Amino acid sequence: MRAPMHVSIWDVLPPTGELDWVSLRTNHQLGSTNASDGGRSVHACETEKEDTVLRISEHCYAMFGFEDLVNAGFVVGASGVLIVDTCLTSWSAQSMKGYSQVVAPHVPARDYVVLNTHWHADHHFGNSEFAKDGATVIADEYTASIIRARTDYPAQMLKMMGNVYNRQYLLETQVVPPSRQFADRTEIDIGGVRIVLMQLGGHTLGDSVAWIPDDQVLFCGDLLYEKMPPNLKFTGDTLTWSRSLRTLQGLKPRTVVPGHGPLAGPESLHRQASFLDGLTERLAKVRSSGITDLDTIAQTLGLSKGSVEKLLERLH
Repeated sequence: MRAPMHVSIWDVLPPTGELDWVSLRTNHQLGSTNASDGGRSVHACETEKEDTVLRISEHCYAMFGFEDLVNAGFVVGASGVLIVDTCLTSWSAQSMKGYSQVVAPHVPARDYVVLNTHWHADHHFGNSEFAKDGATVIADEYTASIIRARTDYPAQMLKMMGNVYNRQYLLETQVVPPSRQFADRTEIDIGGVRIVLMQLGGHTLGDSVAWIPDDQVLFCGDLLYEKMPPNLKFTGDTLTWSRSLRTLQGLKPRTVVPGHGPLAGPESLHRQASFLDGLTERLAKVRSSGITDLDTIAQTLGLSKGSVEKLLERLH
């Protein structure tokens, strides 16, 4: 089990002006969580890492500080909790569950719904931590099919990552595919909180988002990278990706939780869409110029050779 650790839950609800916060100490080994005294952090022991949980609306929380710099989140209703992505390891998933249970002690773990926004490891390897309690794991049809087919994914990740920090947990990872899937769009209600799940695509062929209309909060998964370049080297399609971001702009969110990077706003959707549009145009010009050497193209565009090869394959 994970060692005791410290987490700060910051309340950034408007119109507070200054950030109000509550500090919590979560002990997964003992299954207990205690609030600090008078808003002052209580450190009972040395901790391995510190995660941050932001309360970003009445019902929504964003979580940062997990392996691979991945973000996650949860939404709390009167009769349920939605978890958005489960990170790379059971270690992180235990933390996520602990934080959500502190905020929503009234919701049994079996009444949780877990959304996998796409099939990459850092967004679904923690599924087992929630599924063992009876939670429903949901994803779009494409994502569900890939997770179901890639049972050897943890072994592949071990070969790719020489990070000892993750190795123990990757060895113990059991891939748990979604138990429910949807096509294009579906809605769920977790007790007075309506959540719209939409499949869009771009970063992969099956990226989904969670939109909470009443809170104007959008959980984007890896469709948005904030203050860092988007990951283009796997299955990204710049044209589809840009269109997806434009669609999300039309929702007019107040707060956007990216898959990687700090909390964002609607302007970030426009900024990344513009970047992808520009990249698509430059790729098309390079291809029409007759240049075929991938190293030359990569140097010209400032991208890796692998990214250029895959992007050119998918350029319509």
